[in-house]
Amino acid sequence: MPFYKQIIAHLNLDDPSQAEIYDEIIKAKEQRRWRPTFRNALRLYFSLKRGDISILLELFPNIRQQLMPPEDNNEEILELAKAIQTLAQNLATTETQPKPQLKPPMLSSPTTPMLDDLPDVEVTDAVPTNGEQIGANLLASFNLL
Repeated sequence: MPFYKQIIAHLNLDDPSQAEIYDEIIKAKEQRRWRPTFRNALRLYFSLKRGDISILLELFPNIRQQLMPPEDNNEEILELAKAIQTLAQNLATTETQPKPQLKPPMLSSPTTPMLDDLPDVEVTDAVPTNGEQIGANLLASFNLL
């Protein structure tokens, strides 16, 4: 006599994706397909998690053509693969070659202005003025420079 274990799963029916799973479970139970469906779902999940698509192709044989590249693109794919390999080889050879030492260009040192070259500045006590006078004074000071 087979030994069966019962598994209980909780689904949040407020979540649309989990409610959809629940509806599919009920349909499978009504058709007496729940146990094989559950087993196949877990087999598929764990095989895909390992990177193995054999269970996917076993359960859904019509998907094989969608996963395989079309025959007429094989030459194009091979050319792209060769181009990528060539680029990788070029990159590997340039990484092993010593890089030339670049010297920064010589910059001339900045010249400092002589104090005699600066305009005379008149310093006075600050007198409160309105905004127009402040703007006029600022513009006048720029004209001195």
